[in-house]
Amino acid sequence: MAATAEMTDLMESVKLAGKQYRVSIRDDNLNFTPLTEDAQPFLHIPLKNILAVKTCESTGKRASLARKFSARNGLEIPLPHSLKVYSTKISRSGKWKLCKHCIVCSSQQQTQSLLENITSVIQKYVSLRPKHLMVIINPRGGRLKGEKIYQKYVANVFNLAEIKTDVFVTKYQEQARELVMERDLSGYDGIVGVGGDGTVHEIVNALLKRTQNEADLDLDDPEVKLIRPKFKVGIIPAGSTDVIAFDTTGVNDPVTSAVQIAQGFSVGLDVCSVHHNNYLLRYTLSFLGYGFFGDVVKESENYRWMGTNRYGLAGLLRYLGNRSYHGTVSYLPNDDHSHTPWDSEMCKAGCSVCKDKGEYIPLESGDVNLDEPDQNITVKVSNQWEMKHGEFNAINAAILSCTSLKAPGGVSPAAHLGNGCVDLVLVKRCSRLQYLRYLLRISLNGNPLDLDYVEVHRVKAFKFQTTPLLSASGSAIEQGNEAMSANGETVYIPRRQASVSSTSSWNLDGEISDQPDIDVRVHCQLIQVFARGPEITEGTGSGLLCFH
Repeated sequence: MAATAEMTDLMESVKLAGKQYRVSIRDDNLNFTPLTEDAQPFLHIPLKNILAVKTCESTGKRASLARKFSARNGLEIPLPHSLKVYSTKISRSGKWKLCKHCIVCSSQQQTQSLLENITSVIQKYVSLRPKHLMVIINPRGGRLKGEKIYQKYVANVFNLAEIKTDVFVTKYQEQARELVMERDLSGYDGIVGVGGDGTVHEIVNALLKRTQNEADLDLDDPEVKLIRPKFKVGIIPAGSTDVIAFDTTGVNDPVTSAVQIAQGFSVGLDVCSVHHNNYLLRYTLSFLGYGFFGDVVKESENYRWMGTNRYGLAGLLRYLGNRSYHGTVSYLPNDDHSHTPWDSEMCKAGCSVCKDKGEYIPLESGDVNLDEPDQNITVKVSNQWEMKHGEFNAINAAILSCTSLKAPGGVSPAAHLGNGCVDLVLVKRCSRLQYLRYLLRISLNGNPLDLDYVEVHRVKAFKFQTTPLLSASGSAIEQGNEAMSANGETVYIPRRQASVSSTSSWNLDGEISDQPDIDVRVHCQLIQVFARGPEITEGTGSGLLCFH
């Protein structure tokens, strides 16, 4: 084996696809240089993309069947002196796929030497990959095919990468949360959820709460500096929308997600903590919606017997109602103007904006006075907080772009995975036709922010408080009733009457919250996800938008 500063020859002559090649290492690639004129000009496999190297079986029933199949189809017959190199490759559509290359050597000694050499040079990449994963499968997620998707597309990838897995199939609601909160997690490199966005949110919320509890932090303090969990989270899409998988990989494809988990790719995701009266409601990963999207989720609960179709019916009913809500939004604008919600370049793999972030900076709350609201005006408050009073059809907060096959336009197309900000989208009171135009921009790959009655702010934190509706005499109209729940929390019971209603509900990553007054803080890259970031893809689908 000859070596130079630029290239290391591993083998003088091997067969690949029936042609003669010389195998070498150069520029972190496994290169195959043709030795015959009829061979492909050149072939290289990036070392970081090699998932596994295996010797071919030469005896046994499987080997016999393989030889018969190869002979029948005119393929290379695996010989005792051959290797299979499994590597990954990204297609033009943005999906990753598993490739197999059969290398035929002249002797067993040559085979063993090549195996040891390739295994040695890829070790620096293998050492960074997960070795032991907890896998939680939700068999009742969106498509009801969680187990089948895992067995068909994911298990083989993990087996090839020699990743040990402990698989749990949930049997009841909140079991994923119980597994993460109560089981001994020592020895795991990460937790993989197979299901829809709801499964991912349940796992992440449990993991964050467990991490903060173990650090003896006060979860109910909105300004506490949260600790990043040491476990990464993997996402295998098996739901009806799969917004998080789509935003972190660029596609909704279980093989792509499995490959990126197996290769140990990692990207940091921002997380929002949502509090009401100094009580933690939830951690959110993708979306918060008040008004239309909150009403849709609330309304859909009346039609659970319809399955996922209930969101379409609820959306139609809420659209026809065209309700708007009075409220006061205060927000802390982002002071880094190098990235804005109007950027043409979207977040992608290797994003420079997200790469420069990663540390959570505690925010100063400031003295925000929410009294004496005026109609649709913006005022400056201390510590650069700003305030907006008005009447809104919807208040949406996009942590991610919220792009999916059903919503290729996204809520905020230029939102980033880990820039420490959330895009606060305020849809002012408008007509049905105007609001339909806004929804179509989201679901038909348009720009939903480029409308006169829509404004967007990239913020580090925001607060929302309901404001009273005034009658002709100037007295406040009742804003719904308060009740005490069994655990002592104050719960708002919205009363909706006429087109301008008292209060709506919040849609927090698909979960309903009837507490309208909230305090939201962004925690920069608080969760590490096994993903590479969205790739540039060719074309997307379209459909009716629903966040659930």
